[in-house]
Amino acid sequence: MVNKKKNVWTLEDELEHFPIAKEWWSTLGFFTTTENNQKWSFKIDFAQYYKKSSFESSTLSLTIFNLNTNKMFSYFSIDESSKLKSSKNEFYMKFDKSFIKGIFPNYQINVNDAKNNIKLNLKYNAKSSPYWVAKQATNGWLPWGVGYFRYGFIPNNDLEG
Repeated sequence: MVNKKKNVWTLEDELEHFPIAKEWWSTLGFFTTTENNQKWSFKIDFAQYYKKSSFESSTLSLTIFNLNTNKMFSYFSIDESSKLKSSKNEFYMKFDKSFIKGIFPNYQINVNDAKNNIKLNLKYNAKSSPYWVAKQATNGWLPWGVGYFRYGFIPNNDLEG
């Protein structure tokens, strides 16, 4: 039996929702290098913040961790003068020279870590359907302060890069 991927979120779910207090897009995963068989994990975050309906800042953070040596590389950059660049036609978030873009089930991620001289260029293909946390209870909506948010993820992916 073939397991077809079903997209449970829409492009509207992935796009930015101006002007909310905080928006955050995160990609994380594991990979093994082909040249020396080292095991790694990574986490990439793009975020933007608003205060009283006016722009406050946008950020990019990257953490890469070598599971064999316990060595970590960490990068954080903040821009208090411009929000993330985005698109209305596809999921696209850009901070400086780094971006994530695509339409389910395929995404491209390019991140430049100037501090550690690291460039990640990844192709990300969903092998499973997206999943909203708390879907059965609230269709994915969770309380946050005096508001609410949704947290979704794709549990099974192929990563190349």
